[in-house]
Amino acid sequence: MALTAGSVSHLLAAFRSSDPTPGGGSASALAGAVGASLLAMVAGLAKPRTSSDDELARLQAAGARCAELALRLETLIDQDTAAYDLVVDAYRLPKSTDHEKADRGGRIQTALEA
Repeated sequence: MALTAGSVSHLLAAFRSSDPTPGGGSASALAGAVGASLLAMVAGLAKPRTSSDDELARLQAAGARCAELALRLETLIDQDTAAYDLVVDAYRLPKSTDHEKADRGGRIQTALEA
């Protein structure tokens, strides 16, 4: 199940676990998504009567952009976890023979580029 499909409690439990993922990249994406969501909320709050039409339009545009960024960052929470899982799996491959070492090295490189 995707981290973002569960509850906040589920997500926090995943961060507390001893598993290598989710890690710092997913946590950073989560923090960014929360921050962008809060900015979108503030941009949408009631405005004082002294605000000009131009100021209101800029706030509305900023709020929309922050909402877009929050959604993009939300998707990155799961994408980072999936990408790093590939790296971890590649590092766990056997490396006893030259063939295994070559295969492992290639898979590590592919995973890092994903």
